Amino acid sequence: MTERRRIFRVGLTGGTGAGKTVVARYLVSWGALLIEGDVIGREVVEPGSDAWKALVNAFGQEILLHEGTLDRRKLAHLVFTDPAARAAHPPLLSRLHETIQRVEQHAGAHGRILVVDAALIFEWDILDWFDRILVVVASEESCVRRLIEDGLSEAEARGRIRSQLDPLEKARRAHEVIRNDGSLEELETAAREVWERFQQAARA
Repeated sequence: MTERRRIFRVGLTGGTGAGKTVVARYLVSWGALLIEGDVIGREVVEPGSDAWKALVNAFGQEILLHEGTLDRRKLAHLVFTDPAARAAHPPLLSRLHETIQRVEQHAGAHGRILVVDAALIFEWDILDWFDRILVVVASEESCVRRLIEDGLSEAEARGRIRSQLDPLEKARRAHEVIRNDGSLEELETAAREVWERFQQAARA
């Protein structure tokens, strides 16, 4: 993007189960503004919306709960098994862009840092929206363990992980990489170091 802005944009991403949401919480606790891609995704697929209709047309009534809302677990299964379902649809990216602009308008002083937490930043090809890309990576076994703790079966967990872009490829293209195979204390320390570099860059 080429528009002038005072805010410093960070795209935060990582494979499912890698721990990017925990990193996002740390960054917010230190002063970052946050936009969650999952929240935007839920907004644009409210029952009756154009995106909701498109999903139902594409995948059928079986992705709906009784009250007409999307069955997010079934939809997630589709997203992680069907490449076409992972493609960004215009309403989602449009809403995300509008939300970023709205937050920036109310962000205040130069040097504020905005973190956009979204799993598919690379897949959506929106790297140029951001000043920095931060990727959280972890071993497959670490990710599987966390996903099982969240209620998935081992097969579901491994399927989701292996359907995504190779974490090493994301890491290669990122400005900052945090590896999350240790303790929460180690993760917080690594995130703090990255945060300090972001602050320096935002003030430059």
